[in-house]
Amino acid sequence: GEQGACCLDPEGQLYRSPAFPPDGGAKFTLGAGDTFNAAFIYAWCSSGQSDLGSALRFACRVAGKKCGVRQWEDLREVVQDITEDVLPTENSLRNL
Repeated sequence: GEQGACCLDPEGQLYRSPAFPPDGGAKFTLGAGDTFNAAFIYAWCSSGQSDLGSALRFACRVAGKKCGVRQWEDLREVVQDITEDVLPTENSLRNL
């Protein structure tokens, strides 16, 4: 939401992420929560369930970007850009 998000790991460690409002303001918020959930699950699983803070931040970024696009137009490109910033790509993993 507007205040970001937080979560607790099983040991009680609190993680927080700020909100990432879209440039130009919100245009379409329907589905932002579902987008957040899907992005969190994707990032959490992609990290091998080892980086809760990054997964939370990624989900906030994707949900914020989702609010800045009409319906779901251009969301694929937005998520791809964020994913390349936050999560390792298949090519980068091959180069390790």
